[in-house]
Amino acid sequence: MSKRTHSEFSGESLGGSPIPALPDLTRWKASEIPTELPPLPAISDERLEMAAFTHSGMVRQPGQMSYEQLEFFGDAFIYHIASELIGQTFPNLSPGRCSQMRERLLRNSTLAEYSLDYGLDKRAHFPLEYFGAGRVNGTKATDKERQKALGDIFEAYVGALVRSNGDQGRKQAIDWLKALWSRTIAKDIREEENSNGGSFQTAKPAEDRPAVVQPRERRPKEELSRLIGCRPVKIRYEDMPGKAKSHRDHQNLALFHVGVYVDAWGKTELLATASALSKKEAGAKAAEEALKNKKAMKVLMEKKKAFLAAQESLDY
Repeated sequence: MSKRTHSEFSGESLGGSPIPALPDLTRWKASEIPTELPPLPAISDERLEMAAFTHSGMVRQPGQMSYEQLEFFGDAFIYHIASELIGQTFPNLSPGRCSQMRERLLRNSTLAEYSLDYGLDKRAHFPLEYFGAGRVNGTKATDKERQKALGDIFEAYVGALVRSNGDQGRKQAIDWLKALWSRTIAKDIREEENSNGGSFQTAKPAEDRPAVVQPRERRPKEELSRLIGCRPVKIRYEDMPGKAKSHRDHQNLALFHVGVYVDAWGKTELLATASALSKKEAGAKAAEEALKNKKAMKVLMEKKKAFLAAQESLDY
């Protein structure tokens, strides 16, 4: 099956039930990725703004708000918006991979980095243990605790922005987050556009398009099996040892390591290995690398050819 364009996924259904896109959310586009940090939208309600920067340990008056309440709303909001943007921009991505991408955008390390980029830490009202050497002769927050607090402040800021400015605040938050997140996954957005011919064109209605049957491109595993597979040959995909993390673009998520082995003619050979964010993808990449192993592939293909020729001669 050939890949479909983004527009062909409009009204895509799961289980026969259409899932329309929300009208005020549009997919990411490479041309809209900002080169600089997008401006921080202002919170119009001073009370909510103060609360967004106040740690619960700094609340001194009855009824005074901390950022915990706003963080609750902001957390839910960014989770929903990230899910919508990912779903619209990457319609061919499996739910598992979509979840991994969302995790890259919403994990504490990412949100804490955003807080530092905007200097939100300098506006925060934290207990002393979150600064420098901590309290005199007292406790000091760990790096993980400080990172969590900075991530919470970012979520609280989003919650305050949405709650203080009404519909306008919601739109401001969506536009800001969309631009900010696009810088974090810029490579993924560009790769998705390139896979769709470099642009997202509006597809013609089905009745206006000529019916063209595209030949299905063989997947790496299928191609490997076609080239060397026969009765004496067994191709295996096995988990490989390794605890490496993914590269910077994937925020150090754990990788799966898979090797492709060939058991044939009394010999076991490791053709290639590969790593990816899912076991299935790692296996496909390993097969793709095996196809590039020209020396080993040539030997195995020649042996297959000789075997098939011998079998054919026996039939006569």
